[in-house]
Amino acid sequence: MRSDWESVSLSEILTLSKEKFKPEGPSNQFYIGLEHVVKDEGCLTESAGVELVNTVKNKFERGQVLYGKLRPYLNKVYLAKESGVCSTDILVFTANENIVTKFYFQLMLGRKFVNDMSANTNGVNLPRVRTDYVKQYSVPLPPLPEQRAIVSKIEALFSDLDNGIADLKKAQAQLKIYRQAVLKKAFEGELTKEWREKQTDLPSADELLEQIKVEREAHFQKQLGDWEKAVEKWEKGGKEGKKPSKPKEMKVVCDFYTDEIKELPKISKEWMWTKSGQHFYYVTSGSRGWAKYYSDKGGIFVRITNLNFDTLSIDLSPKKIQYVSPPSTAEGLRTRIQKGDFLFSITGELGMFAIAPEMEEAYVNQHVSLARPSKKQNLKYLGYWIIARTGGHFYLNQKTKGAVKAGLGLDDMVEFPIPLCGREEQDVVVMEVERRLSVCEKLEEGIQEGLEKSKALRQSILKKAFEGKLLTDEEIEKCKQAEDYEPASELLKKIRAEKEMAK
Repeated sequence: MRSDWESVSLSEILTLSKEKFKPEGPSNQFYIGLEHVVKDEGCLTESAGVELVNTVKNKFERGQVLYGKLRPYLNKVYLAKESGVCSTDILVFTANENIVTKFYFQLMLGRKFVNDMSANTNGVNLPRVRTDYVKQYSVPLPPLPEQRAIVSKIEALFSDLDNGIADLKKAQAQLKIYRQAVLKKAFEGELTKEWREKQTDLPSADELLEQIKVEREAHFQKQLGDWEKAVEKWEKGGKEGKKPSKPKEMKVVCDFYTDEIKELPKISKEWMWTKSGQHFYYVTSGSRGWAKYYSDKGGIFVRITNLNFDTLSIDLSPKKIQYVSPPSTAEGLRTRIQKGDFLFSITGELGMFAIAPEMEEAYVNQHVSLARPSKKQNLKYLGYWIIARTGGHFYLNQKTKGAVKAGLGLDDMVEFPIPLCGREEQDVVVMEVERRLSVCEKLEEGIQEGLEKSKALRQSILKKAFEGKLLTDEEIEKCKQAEDYEPASELLKKIRAEKEMAK
């Protein structure tokens, strides 16, 4: 803080309001809860508005400062532009008429204020900063013209910053559109058109489909053989425990009828439309009752939170991992994940997807479907089709069941369309897609870095402002020429004298 500023408690310049709204019955009021205040930004979400209120709330008026004391690390601060009622976890402050309210509103958005409040909370699950601590918190008091000049400069710098952020977010949105345009062209056969015209004796899509059928049959025969050995072992062991279940062959999925194909988009004449079930030799979903197997270690329990849109990768960040330790007799062992398995969200938000990486032990829960594709094809080729908004994502969402909660059945997982080309061309499609998407990823990284830097820059501006380093010497000198200029020490005397008079 500058040496010519004064240090005061927050309660000397912001008076805590004690006005309550006590309804005699349900009443429509403009209501602000903590969920309606945007973290770090000092503004409201679009969902804020008139609500039916039937319990005691805090009242607020236009121009008052609202501060969320619950979970202060969320940094919920708002300068009211209207009157209404708010949660009792929101403190309402009225500013002294001898200060600039926006100056202290911006101060409360600063990282130092947030960190100090967060370090002085009570409670574990619902940490709240003590009201007395907020009131006694020490803040700087500059001369009034400097308060105005600092607020004006903060707003000008933030305006430039916001324009830059808006441009970055616009570019981010355009990249999403471009990614989907790449995928659309890829599965129309456009990205490989020139390559295809130069080739001779390319294996056809029909030949690949036949190879997949042979692989599926070989896989089933192996399962039968393993089962027969397991039964023999069970019989020799005195038939203890449950008899091994005979494997079920996945039902045959028929080709599309000619009339059905007419309803599908046009693709290259060398390609053909197939049903997803023709590409899989195993489809299932997780079973219920896994909560009793939750553990601090063991296998990874893959849930919808581990899947995402527009990517083939699974999210295994530490905060999203749940472990399970099921017994060897658990029914859910059939849902154990193998490398290359396709994982789909089948409830809630449909279209979330991932291709399973190598995991020592992992299972899916009941909201995730597991489909095991044939290794005769390029798995990324199928994966990119599935996440394409004009591809699998679109067709799976068309199959939604349930008016309240969206959901898919296992039959849906084997019935959505997939455009098929030969394996060699699949590899080229993936190469062409990834060549373009890698450029997008680099641009996305740059944009994300810019957005992160903008957050840091915003806090840097606020830090300098409240240390007295934001204004230049010339700007400070100009403030001293203002008609209402007086040293901070004199301003403080006036504020304290008026508070005494009010008492």
